[in-house]
Amino acid sequence: MVIPLTSAYITSIYGYERSDGKIHKGLDMISDVGDRYVKAIMGGIVSFVGYDADGFGNYVSILQNDGNKALYCHLQSYSVTKGDKIEEGQIIGIEGTTGNSTGIHLHLEIRKSPYNTADHINPATVLGIENKKGPIEFINSISEEAKNMIDKLIQEYGESTVYAAFKNICEKEKNKNYVPEWASAEYEAAITAGITDGSRPQALATRVETAVMIERAIKYEEYYLELMKKLEQLQLQEK
Repeated sequence: MVIPLTSAYITSIYGYERSDGKIHKGLDMISDVGDRYVKAIMGGIVSFVGYDADGFGNYVSILQNDGNKALYCHLQSYSVTKGDKIEEGQIIGIEGTTGNSTGIHLHLEIRKSPYNTADHINPATVLGIENKKGPIEFINSISEEAKNMIDKLIQEYGESTVYAAFKNICEKEKNKNYVPEWASAEYEAAITAGITDGSRPQALATRVETAVMIERAIKYEEYYLELMKKLEQLQLQEK
């Protein structure tokens, strides 16, 4: 997933109520460096190119590989045709101000099936960025696979339900007996040696970190004792 404009600056967020009482169904952004080329946020097939006199002006619609449709609106021009196979990051047009627009910008709208005007979803969530005005800020760096999975859950159950479920899972994970891979060997060694039985203290992270330090201390002590033996042997030979 890529941002459609270089050094993009968000001018209108998704979901706000416009002066005419309608909800803004997309995300408006401009390029902050003068590079007005518009890139596809995800690969897919071009499902429409043309002009919408009622609002979008010149726009391109792409049926993405994740099943959603992305609409790139108010373009000055477009460089693709219907049926083209598009790769992620491919240039599809130039940012403009055609249609119902008061200035050069890109209106990015994303719709889930069946792709009607009421089927819009938050482009910021899909892109993994903050839904707020100003320079784009990324929320996290989760993988594309995880992002697509979360998007599909949101489409099926809604944002509030999915976020509540994830919060519940996170709360449960805090108390889960899980040993991270980086410390598993030391943790098992500490238990085998009888240094800890794995039950106290209750915070597993503390047990794991303590086990690592103890194991490293043991290795250091073994090295130290071995070194001392060698020194003693050398001293005996000198005598």
